[in-house]
Amino acid sequence: TYYNNFLELNKSSLCSSTIISTPFLNQQYLYEYDYIDKRFGQISILNDSYKSKIEKSALRNVQKAKKNNIYVEIDNDSFDFLYESYLKSMNEVAWKLKEKKFFDILKKKMKPEKDYNIYVAKLDNKKIASLLLLYFNKTVEYFTPTVLEDYLNLQPMALILNKAFDDAKMKGYKYWNWGGTWFSQKGVFRFKKKWGAEDSNYNYFTKVFNEKILNIKKEELMKAYPYFYVIPFEKLPS
Repeated sequence: TYYNNFLELNKSSLCSSTIISTPFLNQQYLYEYDYIDKRFGQISILNDSYKSKIEKSALRNVQKAKKNNIYVEIDNDSFDFLYESYLKSMNEVAWKLKEKKFFDILKKKMKPEKDYNIYVAKLDNKKIASLLLLYFNKTVEYFTPTVLEDYLNLQPMALILNKAFDDAKMKGYKYWNWGGTWFSQKGVFRFKKKWGAEDSNYNYFTKVFNEKILNIKKEELMKAYPYFYVIPFEKLPS
């Protein structure tokens, strides 16, 4: 009610407004909106039986990485590799990449091991994959995974996940949050599911006040509103 009233009071000055529902509550949706963008939330529960929920194909990938002499360690000085490999792996698939300053601020403001860890997979002492995890309360956040393309087939990320899962459980964390997945990202959804992820739906509810944005290309909107969710891109001209 507060949100809907806020929109009504400020509608003359708004372009659009988005509220994101939580996947953890069965809410009755009463938000004012014009568009719904549906997503999956996926979480693995780190209880005593979490290993039994991981699919055999994922465990085979772990063994493949071990047979190829890949090993994993925590290396919280690997921000440069994390960022460079992130750019290479995400440049062609992400609309908006995290900037270098994001990782610089994270490194400056957050404490290693307490707030974050960078897991790194190596082969012959060469870094080939990494994973940035964030920690809060009882939850581990799967945040930035990277794998060098030439080593994808060796399954280094499976070995990273296997160690990071075990470490998190040992330290008392209860939940592994895989984050959101678009309905169109079937491969990403399936990958997380292999690691015992339980899914629940949530939605982006967007109310449009200035309909001029419906005639603007996504590239222009991203430039005008960096870091903001403005409207589902499929509603815009290609």
